[in-house]
Amino acid sequence: MSKSNYDRWMEQNREGIITGSGYVAPARGAAKKWVNRYGRTVEVLRAEDEGLDGDGMPWLAVCTEHGNLVSVPTKASGISSCRDTTQFCGECRAEAEAEGRRKSEPTT
Repeated sequence: MSKSNYDRWMEQNREGIITGSGYVAPARGAAKKWVNRYGRTVEVLRAEDEGLDGDGMPWLAVCTEHGNLVSVPTKASGISSCRDTTQFCGECRAEAEAEGRRKSEPTT
């Protein structure tokens, strides 16, 4: 079984700095993490800086909570993708769908 880009990135960045919020920032300091409006920790990385293949695209949008990522052509498109991780993260999508069902179900 081949490793995902995120798995390779995590192996390269095990030695990191734990921030005040408890998230590990890569030792290189190249990544900037933030929490999107849905409460998911996300980041935009340069694929080349992380030693990853971005499938011909230089940037990666990463859902750090679930380990899913998508290659994007520009940093701006990476930031846009991170605003709504349900567009590329299956776990975020499933959680959002489950929340939607719970909200729409009648309470007794």
